[in-house]
Amino acid sequence: MILYDQFFIYGVNTNMTQVSAPAASPSAKTASSDSVSPAKISAKQRILTAARQAFSELGYEAASLKVIGERCGVKRTLIMYHFTSKEGLWQAVVLAVKNEHQAAFNRYYAEVDLHSDAMRARQCGVAFLKASREVPEYGRMLIREGLSDSERLTWITEALTPGQIAIPVFDDPDYTRAAFLGLVRQIQAGAMLYVSNMAPLMATEGSAFGDDGVIPLSDEAIEKTAEYMLVLVELRLQEIKAAKRGEG
Repeated sequence: MILYDQFFIYGVNTNMTQVSAPAASPSAKTASSDSVSPAKISAKQRILTAARQAFSELGYEAASLKVIGERCGVKRTLIMYHFTSKEGLWQAVVLAVKNEHQAAFNRYYAEVDLHSDAMRARQCGVAFLKASREVPEYGRMLIREGLSDSERLTWITEALTPGQIAIPVFDDPDYTRAAFLGLVRQIQAGAMLYVSNMAPLMATEGSAFGDDGVIPLSDEAIEKTAEYMLVLVELRLQEIKAAKRGEG
């Protein structure tokens, strides 16, 4: 499995370095590891779907097993049978959301033939936003867990955040520094997560966020956002080049 962080996912082609994802706890059972009947598999999937909605909408603390059970029509004992604990269920949901987001990112990234470093950096932004539109729980769960320090934050950081990512190979190595390190990357991460999660607010009638007439998270808006983010990267690239000239 290829790791990705809360801003970008990589793993599109052989020009990318691959690393292993951290394992879930033993309590986060997967469907493939269980020898159960089709009926029980169906029940397990209902649990995962309900938990995914509850965790992303309510957060971990408010999404009790009682709430999740009521949403999918199963008893707490059946949830515990499949996932052992609430934490195990949450981890299974996070991994499922991550895998879906990663698959969507890879699909959108591969839509365009990339012939330059600028195109590669820009398409990462396009792919991330389109994947986040398709799998909105990804950003919602990250934002919720990032609001406070906890063991869950530590776990999700190990699974999804920087230090364990695979990065495209740019023709100009300075592009890696410009696009994926330091303040520019943090600004892009925050902007991308905001755009991908605050579309309802941005689309509110009369909102000051929508005065350009662009529908939030439409293909047009995504392309424009990625273009604006690329400007930041190229400004940072110019700074890196200037610093090198000064050192010379």
